[in-house]
Amino acid sequence: CRSRRRRKMRTTTDIVDQAPLMERKLQAVKREVASSKRTALLCVFIACLFCFVNFAIVFVATEYSKDTYVQASALVDKRSAKVVSVCEHEEHLQNALSADGLLGVRWISSEKADGEVYRHRVDGLDKWP
Repeated sequence: CRSRRRRKMRTTTDIVDQAPLMERKLQAVKREVASSKRTALLCVFIACLFCFVNFAIVFVATEYSKDTYVQASALVDKRSAKVVSVCEHEEHLQNALSADGLLGVRWISSEKADGEVYRHRVDGLDKWP
C-alpha cells in the first residue's frame, strides 16, 4: 500500500491572501529590472568615457612625442631647430649617361612608350675608360 499525499485545494481566499505577497514579489522584480537597466546604461557610459579619454591621451601623446616638424618644406628638429632633411628634387637630364650628369644621382627613372615607368637605384658610379 502506498500512501498518497493529498493536495490541498486552493480556494479563492488563499489566492486573495497571497495577492500582497505576489504584488511585493512583482515590485521587487520591477525594481531589479530598473536597477539592472541603470547599471547597464552606466556601464555603457563609462565605456564611452574610457574610449574618449583613451583617444585623447593617445592623440596628445603622439603630438607631443614628435621630434620633428615641417617648416617651409624642410623637416626641422624641435630640440636643435636645425634642418634634418629637405625635399629631394627631380629633374630631367639631357645627357644622363655622362659622368657629369650622374653626379649625386640616387635614382634613375626610365619611361617606356606605353607609359610604364621603371625606377632603378644608383648605388655607385664607376667611370669607364
